[in-house]
Amino acid sequence: MIGFKPYPAYKDSAVDWVGALPVEWQVIKLKRVARFQSGNFITSESIEDDAQYPVYGGNGLRGYTAAYTHEGEYALIGRQGALCGNVNYARDKFWASEHAVVVYPEAGIATRWLGELMRSMNLGQYSVSAAQPGLSVERIVDLLVPVPSQAEQTQIARFLDHETARIDALIEEQQRLIELLKEKRQAVISHAVTKGLDPTVPMKGSEVEWLGEVPAHWTFKQSKYLLEFVTSGSRGWAEYYSDEGDLFFRIANLTRDSIEPKLASIQYVTPPANAEGERSKVKFGDILISITADLGSVCVANDEVAESYRCLST
Repeated sequence: MIGFKPYPAYKDSAVDWVGALPVEWQVIKLKRVARFQSGNFITSESIEDDAQYPVYGGNGLRGYTAAYTHEGEYALIGRQGALCGNVNYARDKFWASEHAVVVYPEAGIATRWLGELMRSMNLGQYSVSAAQPGLSVERIVDLLVPVPSQAEQTQIARFLDHETARIDALIEEQQRLIELLKEKRQAVISHAVTKGLDPTVPMKGSEVEWLGEVPAHWTFKQSKYLLEFVTSGSRGWAEYYSDEGDLFFRIANLTRDSIEPKLASIQYVTPPANAEGERSKVKFGDILISITADLGSVCVANDEVAESYRCLST
């Protein structure tokens, strides 16, 4: 963890999420730090893949268009949807759509410092419920925030740019290593199940192009003779989705290595009496294969999910 040099003296900010802060810093309302205004409406037909100016929505780049609404560097806040409150940046000439709130810093306020301050505030918690979550700008502008001098804002922004770039590089390096390890893992598995464990055993041709040679004492069978039961997941139950009932897996729960019962992908269903699909209930040791989305993903049901879920093919 990075060690931060303490300031000579601190004071109580009287703001719960801030706590103590340097005595030279101010605590003022966000509306005195910046002005907030929604972007401009743009039709989907006006957004292209190769036009001149980028279009930014609530969650970042949406595409490109032939005109622009802003020039310079601005922080943008997601205004609607599940990721409302997200903070992104746009610079140079760009179009800010109606799904983004553009932040206009007052004099003496550094854009990057302000953007990272708002990111740390978790603005999504100030959304209001409707057909979809929407950011309550009227509420956030009255929030109290800590404000250092402009010179210190710039120093903080430069420090954060440097440190986050370094951390991002480390993450990218680790992700490359993870992908290499996954490839090695798959190679080990493939070799073991198609060639066996004894490198000295005599081999023979399998007459199967993807398989190549196999141990001479192995036999061949069609997969239909190795499987006790084959069925697809249950379809057409969207009208029976509910907040309780049987738990169903969606395709998003299947990876090439495992089942991941993520709450965002699991669906509760209350099927009608005597409905089709009873055998789609997942049992320990069942092999699950994705026939859409990540096509061909295969995993085996473990005891964490066995007998608890059915398989939903949508």
